[in-house]
Amino acid sequence: SVQVIEDMSHLLGDRVARGELDFALAYNVPDHKALWKRPMLKETVFFITSPNSPFGQNAPIDMVELSKATFVVPSLKGQIIHLLKEALRDFGLPLNIAFQIESMDAIKGLIADGTACAVLPYGTVARDVKAGILIARPIVNPPLTRTLFLLRPAGQLQTDAMRQAQSAIERSIASLAEKFAFEQVMPG
Repeated sequence: SVQVIEDMSHLLGDRVARGELDFALAYNVPDHKALWKRPMLKETVFFITSPNSPFGQNAPIDMVELSKATFVVPSLKGQIIHLLKEALRDFGLPLNIAFQIESMDAIKGLIADGTACAVLPYGTVARDVKAGILIARPIVNPPLTRTLFLLRPAGQLQTDAMRQAQSAIERSIASLAEKFAFEQVMPG
């Protein structure tokens, strides 16, 4: 049987390392002796704002302009906020986090009414961007990306069913590489 679980990447990696899960897809997973991992995709994250915001133009945004925004984040421990903090720190720029909210609908509401901005994956806001409710601005100098890894327990005996499952996962992920914000990582 197949069981699908959604959780934070670091928790999924821990569960695979403990042998609780046969596979996981997780972002920016550190090396661990109990994990086999393969990079699958690089995902670009975007600065998300409202058309009514002072930042509401359809143009790339750099770190200096980005540092002037007020942010809403789903978690202070998330990987995307960590990427943003590191990039701003490299430029000696501040990060103004005004809200931490674990509801994506509430986050989008704060962005849509111009109260705050966010840095999120495009897929999270694609419908709202297409509807003109939100704007997804590419981040430049540097762009912010994260890598999606396929994980499985290291040294685990691979049955035919597991090989078939892994192949199906890899094909599904390869089709994502054709989407707007993804780039396939070729195994080296």
